[in-house]
Amino acid sequence: MPATKKLTIAALLAVTVSVAGCNSKKASSTDSGTAATTAAAAPAASAADSGASAPTATASGADAAASGGCTLTAAQVTTVMGVTYGAPQNTNGFCFYASSTDSLSIHVEDVSDLHTFDAELAAAKESQQTDKTPTTIPGLGDKAAGVGQQLVVAAGGKTIDIRDADTGGTAWPKSIALAKLVIAALH
Repeated sequence: MPATKKLTIAALLAVTVSVAGCNSKKASSTDSGTAATTAAAAPAASAADSGASAPTATASGADAAASGGCTLTAAQVTTVMGVTYGAPQNTNGFCFYASSTDSLSIHVEDVSDLHTFDAELAAAKESQQTDKTPTTIPGLGDKAAGVGQQLVVAAGGKTIDIRDADTGGTAWPKSIALAKLVIAALH
């Protein structure tokens, strides 16, 4: 089956699973004033862009419990972003972090036929609705590129997709800092 059909099927499945998951969970706003409803609403929109599957990279020990199975804790994201973020919401392997004004997502996946760097980058271009050539980010992981508000990184047999940490679309300083933390957590 062609890769584009695999991506389309995966995206449809992800939307179905995400919507079902959103309908069965109530958002909590106990995260010291954070916008948990934003994190609960974000999965359906984001999952449609690149497919979803079970989380593959997680924090270990006490950090894993504190971060809901996500690679980074809220404290790590808060430090990079300079704004307080609540506990991550892990939905089908997509980790959503919400502040009182914004949200961002981090998705870590094992490299596979479906989740290659090139496939993730193509999905990023599609989700950002652009034909622009992605900007290569030298020295980050095995290879990395940014497009729009999205950064895609290949590192150690994983693909890392970070969305909405930066708003400029031409430089990704916060996304790069988050990617470095994810890469360090994976090793």
